[in-house]
Amino acid sequence: MKPFRSFYARLSTVFLVLLIVLSLGYTIIAFRGALRLIDEVEFKLNAGYATRIAAELAPHTQNGLVVSQIKQSIHYMMVMNPRVEIYILGSTGRVITFFADTPDPLKKQSVDLAPIRRFLEGPHGRFIEGEDPRAPGRARPFSAARLDLGGGKTGYVYVILGGEKFESALAMLEDSYLLRTGAVAVALVLLVTGIGGLFLFALLTRRLRSLTRAAEAFEQGDLSRRVQGGTADELDRLGTSFNHMAETIAADIDRMKQIDKLRRDLVANVSHDLRSPLASIRGYIETILMKDESLTPEELRSYLDITLRNTRTLERLVQELFDLSRLENTDYRPNFEQVSMPELLQDVVLKLSATAERRGVEIRPIYARNIPLVRADIALIERVLTNLLENAVRYTPSGGKVTVELSRQGDRVEVAVSDTGCGIDSTDLPYVFDRFYRAERSRVRTADQTGTGSGLGLAIAKRIIELHGGEIAVTSRVNAGSRFSFELVCANDSRGTPAPAV
Repeated sequence: MKPFRSFYARLSTVFLVLLIVLSLGYTIIAFRGALRLIDEVEFKLNAGYATRIAAELAPHTQNGLVVSQIKQSIHYMMVMNPRVEIYILGSTGRVITFFADTPDPLKKQSVDLAPIRRFLEGPHGRFIEGEDPRAPGRARPFSAARLDLGGGKTGYVYVILGGEKFESALAMLEDSYLLRTGAVAVALVLLVTGIGGLFLFALLTRRLRSLTRAAEAFEQGDLSRRVQGGTADELDRLGTSFNHMAETIAADIDRMKQIDKLRRDLVANVSHDLRSPLASIRGYIETILMKDESLTPEELRSYLDITLRNTRTLERLVQELFDLSRLENTDYRPNFEQVSMPELLQDVVLKLSATAERRGVEIRPIYARNIPLVRADIALIERVLTNLLENAVRYTPSGGKVTVELSRQGDRVEVAVSDTGCGIDSTDLPYVFDRFYRAERSRVRTADQTGTGSGLGLAIAKRIIELHGGEIAVTSRVNAGSRFSFELVCANDSRGTPAPAV
């Protein structure tokens, strides 16, 4: 039974069974229809047969019904049409006598008169069937007429048309050229339809088999396996959907591999970033404890300052990890309010001006007057601006310049931070916003540059802008600087904010 496990085998089996059943059903219906046609033809041709018999018998029944006197007339009638059965009925439908070529006895001694009355009331062209006293339960076409039985009694001449119809008609149909031709036609249609259906099913299931093989290969790890798709029918669209699904899964797997690599890099980087300040803190504390009495106040203060800076580095790394985890929580919602970007930018620039001056870098804010209010979380956007400006100052050499531009773009305000620093290599540019990624090859820091170096700052900035319904973008060239930009939606009741002189 293994071949019947395939969809093609099951579909073909069901199709052939239905085809055979329908062919048999058609043959039976056609045969019954042929018999019915014979009945109707018999009825229409001999509807007045009983009337002629009644007219022939009338002279012999005026003084009462004498069977011996009417036998000659009945015999003549049956010679003219030997396939009829003639019954003489009383007024109640009781069979008085009958005449037939077969010796079968009566199985019912009376006949229901209702069909006979309908026959006598209506035109003879109307097809009506009545009871057969020798075959109860079987309806037969008939002819009927009233008959005077003498003495004021009235009876009926009841003629069953085609009494031996079934045997003779079946023999006639079996010998009929029309029936043989019909049987050949049915067999030919059955054969052609069966072969054509099986071939069509083979074509249809071929694409299903191809899709099944592709899915099995994909399950075994062959992520490059695809099927021929299209839009012609449902199977083509199914193949196209499979291809899209396979491409999405392959892309997700590649991304998962990249994330897994970044996660491993994170463990290595964070371990290094944690180990270095911890080792420094531990070393200086041990030195202070060991040389407490021999250290000068200046040396002690220097050791404590270094320990404090390393402690702050540790604190910042842990805080960034916590912040990123909090921002990526699906339940987190920013605290939106109306924010003046020029005022916020001035605050951030003022906060970083001392660091920029110490490094010999100029921070220059540029924006037009009447910049509208934006809808934003002021603390989160301040975090983004601080991160972008700190990075720009950190990677811009002395004498360089960092520019912050605010401009209105339709219903949004664009914020762009540009620097004249070392830039980012094109191979690193697509990954700068990925968590834990560090483009150390193109943005090498000098010894005085501070920061965790964990690669979380830009990932946090990207997530914050996503929470505000926007995207952050970057363009850069090595040794020509970088430009980071994002947009914020204007508040509904935007009003101009005068810009300070720059």
